Amino acid sequence: MTDDTGAARPPTSDYPATLWAEKPEAPSRLLAVLLILLIKLFLAIPHFVALFFYQIAAGIMAWIGYWIVLFTGHLPAGFHDFILGSLRWNWRLTAWIVGIADDYPPFSVDGDYPVDAGCELPEEGNRLLAVGRIFGIVGILLIPHALALFVMNILAFLVLLITPWAVIFTGGYPDFSFEILTGVTRWQHRVNCFAFGLVEQYPPFRMGH
Repeated sequence: MTDDTGAARPPTSDYPATLWAEKPEAPSRLLAVLLILLIKLFLAIPHFVALFFYQIAAGIMAWIGYWIVLFTGHLPAGFHDFILGSLRWNWRLTAWIVGIADDYPPFSVDGDYPVDAGCELPEEGNRLLAVGRIFGIVGILLIPHALALFVMNILAFLVLLITPWAVIFTGGYPDFSFEILTGVTRWQHRVNCFAFGLVEQYPPFRMGH
């Protein structure tokens, strides 16, 4: 699903945090070779460095945001957008590395790109969950997700090992690779949004929208 500019649009979902992408019609064989040779990881180093510092700042803002929600009942929109930006940037970089997007990702969370992630700003924050996030209780609540995602990430890694070869020999991106790699990342995105206080609903145990 794309808009008039060709950018991917968020699909309809019953959960306020989602992640989406357009399946590439003709993925680059050259980039698939670079992934197999791990050269893509070297090309991504500038993003790794920038994202490292961005995520540290986002983590600090999330921690401050927990206290703001506790005392005011609302997470400021600026905090929400900044933290969400780190998750969007991470997904754009991940999608490029695994070959879902061919265009080198921008050093920004603005502008059009074939993949993206979003999260609706809650109308009212949950003070009880804010306390749980401050004292790490929410982390305990997310243990079932962590266990499930541990298994799913192993599956995603195995799929990633064969995906660039499929691109090289067939010229297309396998449907099962696209669904698994986007699905596992979508699941992780929802868990991250809940953990960081961007959404108050407990995340569902699913990869789909």
